[in-house]
Amino acid sequence: MSKEIDIFIRVLQTAPAKTGLATVIFRYKGIVKETYFSCLERTQNRSIILAAKIAIASLSSSCIVNLHTQNNFGFSYIGERRHKKWVNRDVGDQLLSTVEKGGHTLNLIDCSATIEGKKYQQALSQRLRNIQRNFGERGD
Repeated sequence: MSKEIDIFIRVLQTAPAKTGLATVIFRYKGIVKETYFSCLERTQNRSIILAAKIAIASLSSSCIVNLHTQNNFGFSYIGERRHKKWVNRDVGDQLLSTVEKGGHTLNLIDCSATIEGKKYQQALSQRLRNIQRNFGERGD
């Protein structure tokens, strides 16, 4: 039986620099771990997809991955790989390649569709705003 893990992702884009800060929460059997990193992508959607790729690549064994994000960044396109016109196809293919390479099963969940998802996204957004505010106050 495969392990089942929930991954919650939130990205905060900054303007005008077009960089962002991502936070990822991993939840497995009641254990919760959180990590942060910079996203140097030009759009929020690309940053979300690459944050998901990084999070999934960090898993040490095959899992059923429930990927929760704050918006539908192209779920229908990822689900149907033959769609050629998706603007984020390059990073979408990277994400799918990472999933396949790790032997994972990917379930895409739009957080706006669940109460729990909305709660996590609000908490993640607040953490990112606090980090951004504290980072800016130090003058870095």
